Amino acid sequence: ANQNNPLSFDDRGYILKAPNLRKLAIRNLYIHREKRYFPLLLGTLPNLTDLDLSGCSDVENLEYITKLNNLVSLTLHNVLKFKTLCLTFVNLKLS
Repeated sequence: ANQNNPLSFDDRGYILKAPNLRKLAIRNLYIHREKRYFPLLLGTLPNLTDLDLSGCSDVENLEYITKLNNLVSLTLHNVLKFKTLCLTFVNLKLS
């Protein structure tokens, strides 16, 4: 891709490269590709300790958070599919 047509995050394989980022708040986001978007976003943030996804729509599978080994705080205020999300947590295999 040239400078006028940068690769999409799907093509790059990541959204944000910020390995030293510790806190991230993404609030009231609706993205129809949640199943692909959040794993790509969070996969390059190994030092993340605090994550706030309050108000985000279609957050129903957080299996990718098991890869965030330093995560100590997860905020999910006003997440629409919270019941489905809770079932995901119950079925997660934490290491």
